[in-house]
This record gives sequence, structure tokens and C-alpha cells, in this order.
Amino acid sequence: MNMRIVRTAKAHVNDIVRIGKSHWFYEEWITKKYIENTLNNRGFHFTAFVDGKIAGSIMVVEEDIPKFWIFYFIVDKNYRRTGIGTALLKRVTEKMKKDEFLFVDLAYTDRTGMNFYKNNNFKVMGKVNNWFEKGKSAVIMAKKI
Repeated sequence: MNMRIVRTAKAHVNDIVRIGKSHWFYEEWITKKYIENTLNNRGFHFTAFVDGKIAGSIMVVEEDIPKFWIFYFIVDKNYRRTGIGTALLKRVTEKMKKDEFLFVDLAYTDRTGMNFYKNNNFKVMGKVNNWFEKGKSAVIMAKKI
């Protein structure tokens, strides 16, 4: 597998949205406007290419406190379990400073996501009820760099 990771560019947005919509087809927030707005925020935004095709993307936004949040993270279903997600995450953490934290929120029922983050040294910080929408709980996870 020939993988390269580059900074995300506006030219990548349509493919990033397409991959996200194919995975989270029921989510209305995955739009071109959302991805473009996220890309315009200060942070770390990377896209993985495999053999010239976009295979995944991570968008981490620098907030005030807590500082870094994963706003968007997707790997095309055809490339999952190949190390692309871990490589994207590693690229972000290489840009962060020692003792900074990277946070992520995900559905409390997303066991696959929780396992991925736990395998990448994230710790569960807590559960939040009604985080995404009424009745939909989330888990907040964080990794200290």
C-alpha cells in the first residue's frame, strides 16, 4: 500500500464529504459547508492518499480550553484496519506539544470507535447525556501528548 499524508486542501473537501456520508449516511451535519468551515479553523488538518485516492481525513480544531478537539475523522470503508487512521492520528499528535491534550467525543454506543481510541492511548473522561441531540449520549475521551 502506497500511502502519503498531506495537509488537507479545499480540493479534498468533496471527497472527504463523500466518504463521511457513505459511513454516516444518517447524519445531516456532514456537509461541504461544515468541512470547509472546519478547514478554515486553526488546527491540524490532514488527508491520507492511497495510490492517488483519498482514503481518509482528520480535522483537529484548536479551541480555547480544552485546546484540541477532533472535529472530523474518517477512513474510507475500503481502507479501514490498514493503519491509515492510526497514521493520521499520529501526524496530528506529532504537531502537538508535550502535555497538551487531544479530545474527541463519540456516541456512547460506538464501541468500534472507543476501541480504536483506547488502542491509541485515549482515556475515557466521562459520559455526557444529551450531548449530540436529545436522548443521544456521548463519551468524551482524551489523550495526553
